[in-house]
Parts: sequence; C-alpha cells; structure tokens
Amino acid sequence: MLKSSPSLEVLSVRGVVAPGNSSTSSNLDPVTLPSLRSFVFESPSYFLLRLIRIPNCTSTSIQCHSPGPPISEYPRDAWAAVIEILRLTEAIDISLYPTMFSITTKLGVSPRLIVESADNPLAETMLIGLLREAELSKPLPTAVDLNVESPNAVPPILDFLSNPTTSGTKRLPKLQQLYLKLRKVPVERVAGLILDREELQSVLWSRPLTISGGWSLPEDIMDHVLNPPSQQRWLRLARELNPKVSSSPFDRIPVETVIEIVRLSLEVDHGPLVIMRRVEELRLVNTYWARCIDQCPIFWTHITSQATPARYTRWLEKSQNAPLHVDCRTDEDRFMELLVPHTDRWQSLVFSWSSPGAWANLATPAPQLQELVLHNLPPRNRPAELFQGVIPRLKTVRLYGTFAPWHFNIFRGLRELDLGGYLGGLVHFSIQLDGFLQALESSPSLEVLSVRGVVAPGNSSTSSNPDPVTLPALRSFVFGSPSYFLLGLIRIPNCTSTSIQCHSPGPPFFEYPRGACPAVIEILRLTEAIIISLYPTMFSITTKPGVSPRLSAEFTSNPFAETMLIDLLREAELFQPLPTAVDLNIESPGAVPPILDFLANPTESGTKKLPKLQRLYLKLRKVPVERVAGLILDREELQSVLWSRPLTLSGGWSRPENIMDRVLNPPPQQRWLL
Repeated sequence: MLKSSPSLEVLSVRGVVAPGNSSTSSNLDPVTLPSLRSFVFESPSYFLLRLIRIPNCTSTSIQCHSPGPPISEYPRDAWAAVIEILRLTEAIDISLYPTMFSITTKLGVSPRLIVESADNPLAETMLIGLLREAELSKPLPTAVDLNVESPNAVPPILDFLSNPTTSGTKRLPKLQQLYLKLRKVPVERVAGLILDREELQSVLWSRPLTISGGWSLPEDIMDHVLNPPSQQRWLRLARELNPKVSSSPFDRIPVETVIEIVRLSLEVDHGPLVIMRRVEELRLVNTYWARCIDQCPIFWTHITSQATPARYTRWLEKSQNAPLHVDCRTDEDRFMELLVPHTDRWQSLVFSWSSPGAWANLATPAPQLQELVLHNLPPRNRPAELFQGVIPRLKTVRLYGTFAPWHFNIFRGLRELDLGGYLGGLVHFSIQLDGFLQALESSPSLEVLSVRGVVAPGNSSTSSNPDPVTLPALRSFVFGSPSYFLLGLIRIPNCTSTSIQCHSPGPPFFEYPRGACPAVIEILRLTEAIIISLYPTMFSITTKPGVSPRLSAEFTSNPFAETMLIDLLREAELFQPLPTAVDLNIESPGAVPPILDFLANPTESGTKKLPKLQRLYLKLRKVPVERVAGLILDREELQSVLWSRPLTLSGGWSRPENIMDRVLNPPPQQRWLL
C-alpha cells in the first residue's frame, strides 16, 4: 500500500499490531517515502519501523507504550527510521528511566523527533542498542544531552561510553552533558564505577557531568568525583543551573522562572493523570528543565492508581516529603500498600474501593488531610473512627454512594460538604435525619452544601420535631432529593447561589408542613426579579439572568405541583407582600382557575397578591371560549385585580370577535397588553 503512494506526505499508524514476531519482517524490503513530512507511530510492534525509510521527514512522533517481543527478536536495523533523523538533527535530549526511554530534539531544532518507549523492561538495552546502531558506520554527529534517571542503568551506560566504536572512535563525540542519578548508589560502588577505572575517566573527563545529590560521601571521595583536574572540571548541579555556563536560550531562564512556568501550566483543573502527564511532557523541553522540575517535589505529588505501578512509584519517590494528592480507583492492594505509610503526608484523598477491606486503609492519622472524597465504599467493617480522629485540617468532604456515621470527626468544622446518594445514577441512600442536622450544626462556617439522591427515613411529619439549622456562611446550596421536607430544616439567609432539583414525587401534599420551603422563600424575598412557570406536574422558579442571589428551583413529576406552588407563594406573603418582580407563566390550562382565584383574593392583611407581578401568561389555547368568559370576563372582582397588570394570552382560539375584543380590549385606561 505504501509503495503505491510515493507522494505520501502524512502517515499515522496507531494501535496496529503486525502478526507474528519481528522475524517476519526479515523477508520484506523497506519502503522509502521521499515526500513524507509528518510521521506518527503508536504501536507495540517496534519492528515495523525497520520497514519504513523517511529521509526527508520534518516531524516524527513515535510512542510505544507497551513492551514488545524480547530484545533478541529485534532486527539489527529496527530503528532505521529513527537513526536517519538522529543523524540529520543538530541536538537531542535522551532520558533513560527504569522501564522507559525517550529521545527528543531540542526546541527549535529541525527535523523534529519525539520517541518514547514506556512500560518496557528492556528500555536500557534497547536504548544502548539503538545508539550502537546509530554509530555502526561512523560516529553520531549529533549534539547529545544524556540523562540517566535509573541507577541500575548507570554501569551499562558508562561501559557503553568507555568502549570505543568498531572504528576506534569515541562514543557520542558530541556528548555535551551527562546526568547520572546516583542518589541511591553506595559510595563504594561509585568508586568502582568511575574513580577506579582509568579508561572510563579518560573518556569522561572532557565532558560536563552532573551528579544528583543526596550522598553521604567522605570529602576525599566527593573531591575526586566533583573535582578532577581543573582544566577538565565536571560541573556540579548548582553550577550547571547557572545561566552563565549554558549556551541554550532555554537554559538561561532562571530556575525560579522555570518552576513558575510549570506551576502555572498545572493550575487548570484536570485529573491527576493529566497533570502528571503534563509534568513529564515539560521535562522533555531539555535536560535543564528536567532537572529543575525534578528538584521541585511539589510537581510530583499527584499519585494516581490510573498510572502504571512503575510511574506512580517513581512519582512518589520524587515527591520526597511534600504533601500528597492521592487518587485511588482500584481494589488492588499494591497501590494503597505503597501509600498508607505516607498517610501523614496526605493533603487530599479520592478513594474508591468496593472490597470489604476498604476502610482499613483509612485507619491511621492524617494530620495534613484537607479534602476527602469517598466513592461506593462497602457499608461493613467500618472502623470506630476514620484516621483515628486525627484530621485537624479537614475542610472538604464529598461522599458518593458512601455514608460514614455522623459522629465521625470528618463532619466537624467543614467548609464544604457534598452528599451524593446516587449509586450508578439509580439508587437513593437513606440518612439519619438527626445525625445529618447535627453534622450541619458542627460546621457553622460551612460555605458549600450539596445534597443529592439522599432520602431521610419516614415522611415529612418527622421534620416537625427537629429545630431548623441556620447556616449563615453558606454561599452555595445544591439540593436534589424527593424528601422535600428537608428544605424546611435549613436556613440559608446569605446564600448567593441555590439550585433545587426534586425529580420524583414526594408524599401526598397534605403531609407537607406549612414551612416546607423556607429556603426558597428566603431567596424569593431577597432577589429582585424571578420567573415562575407552572406545568401540569411541574413548577419552576428561577431568578432572571444577572440577578443575585441566584435561585433555580424545579419540582418535577409532582401531581401536586399547582397546589404546592400556590401554597409556597401564600407562605411567602404570609406577613407582608412579596417585594419581588414576578413573571408568571401558566402552561397548564387546568391550573388557570386556581391561579386566578389566588390572585383575585387579597392577602390576610388585605393587600393585593404579588403586587409586583409584571407579566402574566395564560395558556388558554385548549380552553373553550365559554370557559374563558366564566374565568375572566364574568368576574368583576378578578378583573379589578388584573386590569392593571400586563396579560398575554396564547392564540389558537375559535371565538367570536366580541369575546376577543372584551378580553384584549378592556377600557383604555386599564388595557391588558397583548
């Protein structure tokens, strides 16, 4: 197929696996694509690369994220396409980790190359094999920065560098910087690796060498390692980070600026895996940036089970003693066994675990924990107290499909509480009403409260005994539950954003206490303008755009919607007229008579209902004209209330013109507006 497209300019191969092993490629001749400008390859079948020649490609990306066949099966020229670009480019960065290696051209250098082989236990051998192939006929003319992050890979890398090529020349003659991570390598082994091998020293003295810190070394060993003859000095990390000794413009950026750039790039609210992938990508700018990032533990603190064990283990190591953001979404013991010893460093925890032993992972003190999110934990085997009660900094708790006993310390002194009873979007969870109210009283500074899918046992009559809880600091309130009467137990006098979604019928209306919706009424009296819509089994109340405090209340699948809305409005005007501008939209023809009766009868204090009613829309399309006359035209007491208000009637009637005139053309001084 490729041979049939000699003018191919863009080629992308993703997730494609060739049958058999690499030996099947030995009988095939490679295909040369002289016009190719962009090549993307993402496949575990590494050997496919030997079948493609891309001599003029300007952008190449190779991502091999799963181990291929054993190294012995790789043909010698498996990386021919990569080597072509290596020999054409001017400067590259090479990084080697325990199970991964990457090769990237430096920024601004063309042709562009990105190679990454991850989750590969043979990464070290493959990289050395690739470099050996690249220098098979003549030395590699490319400037190289080599970053060895795997201590176990240091000996073979040094052996590779110390042994000349088959033509007798020095390996990687333009090696500009060599970084060795030897923090966990004993000092005796350092001496054996470098100090006692003259043939290796003769190769390395002339190259800049940066060694990671953290050793406990005798001064004489340190002097020998870091201070060879002055004319061939190895650069220490502190000197290497000095902009004056570096020629690349990216290397001249101060360390503090690099760290700030990385920090700002991670502020976008993404999941932990995306954040850590961003960190790893920024390391690939060049080895200077990589070392700056590696020296800053806070960039390695998002530890998630969604990554491979090798990656999250490496992140945890680099985080040193920084506070951790732990994200566990697996029942595998290995992840939590690695993290539980660091509970004292947890700053946030997202924990989803369905096996019976889940709660055992939350049994040790967490003095730095500020945010706790629990998903679908089993109801059994809960400890007497989470984290032994030692969570002095906890301010945010989110429980989804999980409920801990209300006496737990996790419900004390909170700023944010989110109770999500929906499990798979279908099941409601029952809570103990008294415990729930006690938890609210224990958090007087609560600012965000969300209650969804939660059902209080019993019916609304059970709410007549507890006293309401006032939350003066609450700014955001989200409520989605069929237990409407819970709203009667919460006071939110200063809330600026309220969303109420009740999508299933509650108990019969006569069981609702009179004060069922004080939270809604509080906001009604504070806001300037609202829109009320009534449908056959639903009503909604929303503030107009741009109006504060913000309210969105919706009661659906409710056969008592009409009565409930009228009752709510009557409660709102119990002591004084509602000062809010109202647009009233009646979409249910059957609700027109009671709504008109409500408006026609004054309040208990004798004032007009909804004095700031600005617009009344009546959907009367299916109402017979005779009934319109009975509803409006023949009732003087109602007309006296309505004449002064704008009224819009839906069209579609078949009615005599005189009825139309009487409805739409009252006396000019009291005109109903269409």
